[in-house]
Amino acid sequence: MAQSQFDFIVVGGGTSGSVVASRLARTRAQPSVLLLEAGGANSGLTHRCPGESSSFYTSDEAATLNYRYRADLGDRLKGRELQYDRGRGLGGTSCINIGLWDYGSPAEMDEWAALVGDQDWSWAATQERMQKIENVHYVDENGDERGLKEQTSKRFGPVDVSQPVSYTPTLRMILEAAKEVNWPVVPDISHGALGLSVPPFAVYKGLRITAASAYLSDLPCNLVVKVESMVARIILDEGIAKGVELGSGQKYFASKDVIICAGTFDTPKILMLSGIGPPEELAEHGIPVQVPLSGVGQNLADHPSLRLYTRVNVDAIPSDGKPGGDVSTWRDQWLKDQKGPLAMVPNKFTNGYFKIDNLEHLSGWKQIDDHTKDYLMRPLTSNIEYLATIIPHPSLLHSVLRISVLLTNAQSRGKVHLKSSDQAAPPRILLNYLQHPFDLQVMIQGVRKAMGFAQSAGFAHGSFDGLKSGSDDDIMDYTQKNLQTSWHAMGTTKMGKPADETAVVGPDLRVFGVQKLRVADLSVCPVIPSNHTQSTAYLIGEVAAEKLIAEYSLDLLTTG
Repeated sequence: MAQSQFDFIVVGGGTSGSVVASRLARTRAQPSVLLLEAGGANSGLTHRCPGESSSFYTSDEAATLNYRYRADLGDRLKGRELQYDRGRGLGGTSCINIGLWDYGSPAEMDEWAALVGDQDWSWAATQERMQKIENVHYVDENGDERGLKEQTSKRFGPVDVSQPVSYTPTLRMILEAAKEVNWPVVPDISHGALGLSVPPFAVYKGLRITAASAYLSDLPCNLVVKVESMVARIILDEGIAKGVELGSGQKYFASKDVIICAGTFDTPKILMLSGIGPPEELAEHGIPVQVPLSGVGQNLADHPSLRLYTRVNVDAIPSDGKPGGDVSTWRDQWLKDQKGPLAMVPNKFTNGYFKIDNLEHLSGWKQIDDHTKDYLMRPLTSNIEYLATIIPHPSLLHSVLRISVLLTNAQSRGKVHLKSSDQAAPPRILLNYLQHPFDLQVMIQGVRKAMGFAQSAGFAHGSFDGLKSGSDDDIMDYTQKNLQTSWHAMGTTKMGKPADETAVVGPDLRVFGVQKLRVADLSVCPVIPSNHTQSTAYLIGEVAAEKLIAEYSLDLLTTG
């Protein structure tokens, strides 16, 4: 007879859930841990090719790794819909994201800690925990143009991260162009300073590093992993989480805690299907209210992204930025030995965080509350991220400079609703981009700043394809037609203090009003970290595990 009773049940084997399950199971107390994942094992190799994400993840082959949700951008973007990629299977979105590795700023994490009243979420604590998570490898051991080896302490966590320490000719050209327009260039994007940098990636020895490869290898015998196991609801008994029921009807029980790590869209869905959420929405779908929590599914935040393209003068750029090469040959080489051009995310990639000047003069500023105004004005709180790269794709006869403009502290908030009471139905996602007028004004200023860069760079044609001019109206029109997501959704079960009516969990990740139930994934974010969010997902999993280990004394040896 299959085991149905465990100490802990973790729902969701994505980025955060893999950390929680692994950390709990590997403690000295060796509790029994069940990890339930709705998707598959993702045991193949193809999805771990770092340099082919754009072609692979739009293919039919990748469908098993991606939920491919549909999301409504909102009224301000003419009711457009887009595909919202979310990782499916062990490793979650760490299997399909771009792999960029950075982790926010002091202003953001200290604001998080202050809002929830717990220094475990502060910048200082974040830096300490990242040393337990990441293992930094230097790509070019023969040089250290950036001085990183002296700045970065040795770290030996399970997530291998590759950090270039020298610049390719094309990277150097982009960074020199940035200096021409007075954009700061910083050596390490995760040391808190604003400016442009060359980021590390979660890639090592030619392979993408996923949460599954980092945390779910060599499983201890007390950790049971079940894939293709979609949770339909949490089993509640008089306000206590007792276990979970799968769509198949199979039930599993936890003597200690149930931890939901299903992600920003599916965690609120599971809570609402279990009767935890806004009473009016539960009633709409005929779900009895177990715990009324109005914040479930609310506060959806993201980093809206706008891509700008301009042709590059091929004669003016180094050979590493020019078209050429045969992708099929590259693919064959990578499959053979994980080497060659596809063994690394293209190393002509820069990113950086910036502030827009004179925020207080932008339309929509007066509609922001005083506390948020103070936060946005802090020196290290960014408004914009730029991703700048030269794309020398073999199928093109010319190279392209692409600059992505991301809103890092958007004020608009979306929602996640149920489509029905059927656990197999996808959630209904309303992003509500640019609903707050301040966001559009920040984007307009961000695009103008990018235009200045492109016009000053001697290797670029200067004007962006499809953007008529730098006027407010033309930028607004281009934005409404082309704004996309960066797939960084968060905040739908927001962390906060008990007095916060919009909060769903406390700083210990406990769901308000329910005993022995926690949430540990990006849905708990009470502020918007500016960074690419996979590192934050790992961080949340690490903090959740630490709090559970401490509460249940799992690292203490006991005698009978």
